[in-house]
Amino acid sequence: MAFGHRAQISDPIRPQHIVIAVLIVVTGAWLRYRAAQGDLWLDEIWSLQLVSNMSAWHEAFWKVTHDNNHPLNTVYLYWIDDGREPWVYRMLSIVAGTLSIVFAGWAVMRDGAGRMLITMLLAALLYPLVQFGSEARGYALMILFATIAFCAVDRARHNPYRIRWLFGFAVMMGAASHLAILPIALMMSVAYGLREWHAGRNLWGALKVTMYFSAPAAGGLSVVGSGIAYGLNHLTTGWYGGRGASCPSEGCFIAALDEITRFTTGGFGEGLAGLHAGLIAIVI
Repeated sequence: MAFGHRAQISDPIRPQHIVIAVLIVVTGAWLRYRAAQGDLWLDEIWSLQLVSNMSAWHEAFWKVTHDNNHPLNTVYLYWIDDGREPWVYRMLSIVAGTLSIVFAGWAVMRDGAGRMLITMLLAALLYPLVQFGSEARGYALMILFATIAFCAVDRARHNPYRIRWLFGFAVMMGAASHLAILPIALMMSVAYGLREWHAGRNLWGALKVTMYFSAPAAGGLSVVGSGIAYGLNHLTTGWYGGRGASCPSEGCFIAALDEITRFTTGGFGEGLAGLHAGLIAIVI
């Protein structure tokens, strides 16, 4: 029962549950490794092409202003030599996808062995997670850090002032993996505030503690955003989103907001992006 009061656990975790959990993790890792054996597909090749134009690893954070640049994954690809087997380029995602299974179990561990094992089994076997965990892109890393951020929020009730740094680290690293973590982090912060309000704080008190808890994450995101802003104003390989090498008439800033919205909502057209983002927020 995440983000809420937990009843007395009727099925505590025993050694046999740990053995089963390890087997689930091994199975998930094997599935991701097997799925990573095929040829590279279009976007993975595209990412490698972006890497070929880089002269230093840190350019992934400020110079490669393209929506197929998932910076942490791009840095990894930069460090890998040419001509390797496809699974080598995908190894970072395989590791991240496997670790996501572990942290998914940690997220619900206090709810008992049954829920922990079911959650880990779903994380190990669900097709989208296997897919993301076996391709040379940033989605697996983003999911890993989003799961860690969830664990931080869920445990913040007991130690909010220290664990907020874990939340901030996870959100910043998630944003450096893929910007789709932005609406996720926002909704997690809202959930934290609502829980504090429900626990007895007044509205202003809940808002203040939420702002305090989210401050490291906001600071980290400002660092990520500064890299995007620099890339927009010092155009090199095409501006953020891949629409060309010049800003449209409304200016780089407005266009960047539109592109970030489009990027985090799956590439919908401008007329639908705001509506889609709102619906995602409601569903989350």
